[in-house]
Amino acid sequence: MKLFILISSITLLISCSKKEKNYTIINKKEITIISNKNTPSNPEFKISLEKLFSIKGFDKYTNNDSINFEDISQLQIDKDNNIYISDSKSATIRKFNYNGKFITSFGGKGQGPGEFTLFSNFIILNDTIVAIDNLNKIIKFSSSGEFICEKKFDKRKKIGEIEVINYSTILSDISETEIKGKDFLNDRYLVRNIALLNNDFIQNKGILNKSKASFKTIVETDGGFFINHQFCSNEENIYIAYRSKDQYKIDVFDLNYKKTKEINKFYRKIKYTDSELNYLKRDNNDPYFNIKYNYKVSIIDIITDKKSNYLWVENIMNLDKNLVKFDIFKDGIYINSHNFIVDKDDFNPLRNRTQFYINNGRFYYYSKSKNELNVFNIHYINGSNTSK
Repeated sequence: MKLFILISSITLLISCSKKEKNYTIINKKEITIISNKNTPSNPEFKISLEKLFSIKGFDKYTNNDSINFEDISQLQIDKDNNIYISDSKSATIRKFNYNGKFITSFGGKGQGPGEFTLFSNFIILNDTIVAIDNLNKIIKFSSSGEFICEKKFDKRKKIGEIEVINYSTILSDISETEIKGKDFLNDRYLVRNIALLNNDFIQNKGILNKSKASFKTIVETDGGFFINHQFCSNEENIYIAYRSKDQYKIDVFDLNYKKTKEINKFYRKIKYTDSELNYLKRDNNDPYFNIKYNYKVSIIDIITDKKSNYLWVENIMNLDKNLVKFDIFKDGIYINSHNFIVDKDDFNPLRNRTQFYINNGRFYYYSKSKNELNVFNIHYINGSNTSK
């Protein structure tokens, strides 16, 4: 009898322990599938952001136009923790030191050496600034902003978001137009491939993800938002998040194009509140507004903290409380969420531009409405353990 009670108690304990997990893991065809519930695996896990400084787009104390910027399109940090900001309107890149002090500005609109016709974005490869002009050229600068050289690339292809994995490997999305007939909307398609490039921007064989939509679909539904799957990486893994209104899914690949994991989190459709819709409708004459904003998007953006190996997933925006929610994952398991207060005028649930950035223990937030970059130290608090 005692043995029976002991066995029953152990069985009950094991059963309860299994139920307490907020996730399940199965292996299917060499792919680890992790399905997370909405319950955090570590309720004690917290994030504290310590405000350090802001870099304002306009400094009223100076008339130096080389310091001021209008619209941040890209942010990069070099190995010495200098901050580089690109301004899409002036087609320039501005360099600031680790404490936000202005150093130099370079680039600009034009057709001369080191100038851009259609500035897109840029990355840092060792000490070289590599910038993209989407009228088919790549321009290289030294870390001090001196023009080095430029190189042409296939003008049929447009390089979108880019991220450095290591010195020889670049992660990027490459889009091109596919024409199947004469009808401009119905017979033209935007094809977007996420792939790996070498440091000469030559695409390696293979595609990590391919998405496609007709111009008609893009105009009438989402402006291309839902084929712009978001991606990020660390030295070992590539993460691709699928923008959707009814599922929460992230695929994980190694650098050999092999899918190794699939991260899922329970999700059900969420409608905007009336007050949120009224706010989004302000000055918005889009005839397809009701289609685009019928439900909230499950995943807006993803970021890797390469220093601490956490995956930040930006998802639900709460316009009524001025909050953006980040779900934090480690090894594919949902740990907990962090709410971040933003300026209400910065809310754009269907934006394609990254608004947040993480590098070397710092969190960067660009407020478009205030035209300023805010810099924070990240503190991870895990019960009695605190990391920075």
